[in-house]
Amino acid sequence: SNLGNILRDLGELKEAELSYRKAIKLAPNFIDPRIRLGVTYLETGDYVKAKEIYKMAIEQSELINDMRGKANSFDGLGNIHWHKGRYDKSLENLYISLDILKELNDQTGISRSLLQIGHNYYYKGEWDKAYKYYLRSIEIIDKMQDRHNMGKALLSLGNIYEAKKEIDKALDCYKEASGIFIEFNDKYAQGYAQMGIGNMYKKLKKYDEAIEFYQSALKTRKDIEDKSGIAMLKHNIALIYKEIYDYRSALDLFEKAFEITQEIGDQHSSSFILKNIGEIYRIK
Repeated sequence: SNLGNILRDLGELKEAELSYRKAIKLAPNFIDPRIRLGVTYLETGDYVKAKEIYKMAIEQSELINDMRGKANSFDGLGNIHWHKGRYDKSLENLYISLDILKELNDQTGISRSLLQIGHNYYYKGEWDKAYKYYLRSIEIIDKMQDRHNMGKALLSLGNIYEAKKEIDKALDCYKEASGIFIEFNDKYAQGYAQMGIGNMYKKLKKYDEAIEFYQSALKTRKDIEDKSGIAMLKHNIALIYKEIYDYRSALDLFEKAFEITQEIGDQHSSSFILKNIGEIYRIK
């Protein structure tokens, strides 16, 4: 049954990719299918192809003066750099996108861009700055009554509460976000909400519940072939095994996660995994 679901999901991804490529061939000046193709590669961890698509989309959007297409393309590049842990480079692209979206008065795009900028500051450890960007985004989302994007905003707020060690507030945010993503069948975001819930149970030392949510999130990431998410979850499960002194299981998962982070070029995560592997060998 699980294999059937995975094959169906992968088949849908392939169909989407082929549809976008056909649309690009039929209408080379139509930027939207290029962006959507880039998102497909981005969400499956193929950052090389995604980057290539977004750069071509920028060139094409400049030729035909499609400002929205240009903004979305820079947003895509910013997302790639974020996934690879290059936060300053990500911000550079996201601010270009935000400036264009402000000129267009694209409130949906602005709210999305503010969220993504906030993510970068969160991962840079600048939590107060991240929180300000998240609140600016939520203000717009609330006015627009955009429930799907409210789920993404709640996910981001959960990150801040987690960083501030306000575990109950973070758990509430992640659970509410997860419910919204299930409602919209957004597997990409749903997996991150499930991972957030798992993180909170881990902090509460409820390891069985944490592993249960991590495994659910891992299945979601595998369904859409999100390499970055798969690596992150293997790493998180390994941390629990490390904490309960099951070093063999921990090493096995850390090494599998490391292979993926090296493959996709995420040096930030690779270094963190190596630190954990080193600590286990030191203990042993």
